[in-house]
Amino acid sequence: MTSRFTYNGKTYLPNGAGQLPGAGLYLDAATNAWYCIQSDRSIVQDQVIGFSDGARVFDTSGAMRTGFYRDKNNRLFYTNANGLVPTIGLNLIGNQWSNVTWGYFLSTDEAVWFSDGARVFDTNGALRVGYYKTPDGKLYYSNGAGIVPSGGLQVLDGSWKYIQDDYSLATNTAVKFSDGARVFDSNGAMRTGTFTSSNGKLYVTNANGVIPTVAGLHNLGNGWYFVKWDYSVAKDEAFWFADGARVFQNNGHMATNFYRAQNGKYYYAQPTGIIPQGGLRMINNAWRYIQPDYSLAINGAVSFADGVRVFNNDGVMLVNTFYQAPNQKLYYVKADGLTNKPGLFYVGSLWYSQKSGDYSLAKNELVWLSDGLRYFGATGAMQFGLQSVGSDYYYFGNDGLADSGWITVNGNQYYFDPTTYKMQNPQQVKILGIDVSKFQGPIDWNAVKASGVQFVIIRVLGSTNAGPYIDQYFHTYMQGALNAGLQVGAYIYSYGTTYDYMNLEVSTALTALNAYKNSFTYPVYIDYEDPLNWNKNLTKDQHTDLIRYGMNLLAQNGYLPGFYTYYNAANTYINAQQLIDEGYEFWVAHYGASSNPWPNAGMWQYTSSGKVPGINGKVDMNYSHRDYSKINRSVTVYDVNSGKQVTAKVKDLVPQMVQNEVGSGLGLSGNDKQKLYKAQAVAARSYLEYYLGIGQVPSVGLQAPSSEVMMSSNIVSHLGVYYNGSIINAAYGSCSGPYTNSAANMGWGNYAYLTTVESPYDYIMTGAQQFYPKVNTIGTDTMRKNIIKMVGQAQFNLYANDMSRWITSVNKDAYGNISSAVVCGVTISGGKFYENCWGLYGVNLNSWKYNGNGTWTFSTNGNGHGVGMSQYGAAAYIKKGQDWRWVLNHYYPNTSIL
Repeated sequence: MTSRFTYNGKTYLPNGAGQLPGAGLYLDAATNAWYCIQSDRSIVQDQVIGFSDGARVFDTSGAMRTGFYRDKNNRLFYTNANGLVPTIGLNLIGNQWSNVTWGYFLSTDEAVWFSDGARVFDTNGALRVGYYKTPDGKLYYSNGAGIVPSGGLQVLDGSWKYIQDDYSLATNTAVKFSDGARVFDSNGAMRTGTFTSSNGKLYVTNANGVIPTVAGLHNLGNGWYFVKWDYSVAKDEAFWFADGARVFQNNGHMATNFYRAQNGKYYYAQPTGIIPQGGLRMINNAWRYIQPDYSLAINGAVSFADGVRVFNNDGVMLVNTFYQAPNQKLYYVKADGLTNKPGLFYVGSLWYSQKSGDYSLAKNELVWLSDGLRYFGATGAMQFGLQSVGSDYYYFGNDGLADSGWITVNGNQYYFDPTTYKMQNPQQVKILGIDVSKFQGPIDWNAVKASGVQFVIIRVLGSTNAGPYIDQYFHTYMQGALNAGLQVGAYIYSYGTTYDYMNLEVSTALTALNAYKNSFTYPVYIDYEDPLNWNKNLTKDQHTDLIRYGMNLLAQNGYLPGFYTYYNAANTYINAQQLIDEGYEFWVAHYGASSNPWPNAGMWQYTSSGKVPGINGKVDMNYSHRDYSKINRSVTVYDVNSGKQVTAKVKDLVPQMVQNEVGSGLGLSGNDKQKLYKAQAVAARSYLEYYLGIGQVPSVGLQAPSSEVMMSSNIVSHLGVYYNGSIINAAYGSCSGPYTNSAANMGWGNYAYLTTVESPYDYIMTGAQQFYPKVNTIGTDTMRKNIIKMVGQAQFNLYANDMSRWITSVNKDAYGNISSAVVCGVTISGGKFYENCWGLYGVNLNSWKYNGNGTWTFSTNGNGHGVGMSQYGAAAYIKKGQDWRWVLNHYYPNTSIL
């Protein structure tokens, strides 16, 4: 054997003749490296060995090292060209001074004592001059000769520093001296006054930098502090003393009133600094509860012997009110200050569910009670009728219990599972249709129409290896179907597994689609079903994003977009429900089902073997569960921007309304901006349909939409907000106070979905900040005109000469919104007051006063009537992570998006 081998854990190195060299230094001809052979003929590895002429270092392979070498224990060695370690002590190695230790390795990242003083060596073993920080954070200082000054407190570079027993400087810590403690910063400099170390500890010293060394309460010149045992002062925490507990603020000062710590805890201390004893206490004319940790109970419920009490953000015990905490939990307390026992209870005419556990009310959640399943909405009130919960739908009867089986609501039929109560197949509409391509050949469209078929989806585009092409029958089919009175849609048979190819397919299709742009009633679908698509090793998310990309291109060009695939593919290869939740239309193929297999799919292809008069052979048959003609009908609106009536299709008006309302994005960007556009589009379409439905010409603002607004609006323009199966009066406005206003305050009537809801973040949006608060003074002439509009000329004349009696009361509801006012002796609604008071920006009132000089000053929050969806509030919620569906359900409680 002539190569190295290992036996019993030892390594051997035979020479060229296969013999093991004898003990001593051995030059291996094969590697041209020196090795140390031990008496048992094995080689030395990762060790330092002493020889008669000096020590040598051998690495893990056994080879003798020259120069610098760091072993497996991170020790740094140096040997000369002959492999010898320099003498122990201070040595000049190259151009650096280094210290060779008794272990033959160099001193690194440490200070070493010599007869003339200590010296500091860095990671490379070099002697340092000046400041040096080791990897473990120790800071050293040495003079120009490399000597560390003698230990103790001394002036270095113009500041006092303290050299410790290990020769390092004290940093980010306090050190005790005979006259008191001193604190040193991260550079080792002694600090005076207030100082926060890098680990967050707070120190307070006098002008000389001295801290008291006795732990306890100390007056340090500008207030009382608690000096702790490590010489830092307490901050944002409470401590018990012999005479009671005290709390110390973030700046260390002892609190002498209410104080909210940065960790959210809220405290109260008397002027003496003493926190009252724990328990329920009357503090500043309100009952508050001092907890065992000396903080006040806030934003939640506390159990007492006689029941549960709720405390708000200021620690005040609540009485006879609802309260929504910052964490969105909702509470109700009775007139006696106690919550109800767990279970159902009613306030006024509304039912609520008191939970056990945290004592909050059920809110936006399904609750199983002893008698069945109930749903409690955003306001906590029990809901009735058709309700959307997440992506599912339920129906709750007049008793509030979930119903099952077939149920007809507002003329539409739904089926609800008897076990889960979820809607299984939303059969609110069932319209018969077909889809065709060139493979059907010539078609007698009049015969098709006479057979009962009401719509047709026509293939506009297919693909070959040469690329996409327009279906040869597309134009013929379109003209024939339209002439026969059929409603039409189209589909693109897609091989779009790259963004470039999807773009090519859609742009090619548009060259044919645009000739009939105003003729489409049904969506234009991306048909994504071909097995070749699934063989491209794309993820589910990638397939989904490609389909979304294609649909967005269609939406940007003014088409209602959708996607088609078969049921198994929708579950396996695509995030179909995600796309539906985003607002896109889904056309699902499933031939083994007896009803629509996907509850939220707008259209179901139920067979590929249908027979229809006028078509030779088999044809795909479909049921549409949406009446798309609603958004394609022409209606008349009044455009407040042009001052003229405009007649156009609903789907064309909605993007113009969105552009006018929130086209700037209100400070949002990217996907967040699209979510805002979607929320506004669904609200705008609902508002439009509501007023058209009661025979009025809606007043709206119209502006030419951007491509982004067009895209987002067209994705969701088929959707509406419904209450008990009917489209709602989806009022909306710029921004509200912390709580939206109610329709009742405005004198519009009682709408269960236009009630007060929380809108706490409007003010964070840049465009809305000018209205928080908005202070405005109204002069005599303007106010005179306002009041005459409110009460009429005759009533005004009775008070004309006494301006102090023009307005004698402006009343607010529990949420700060104007509910009524007394004007010239007449009580009018909050809405009548606001709508006729030019110069009053919002209805959420902070204060008002008559100035005595013929002027009135109002301070309000928000801009507009504040009823329904706050647009800036919606933007803020979206910015904080909420989805557009959530926003609509929040601002229009008790509703469903269908």
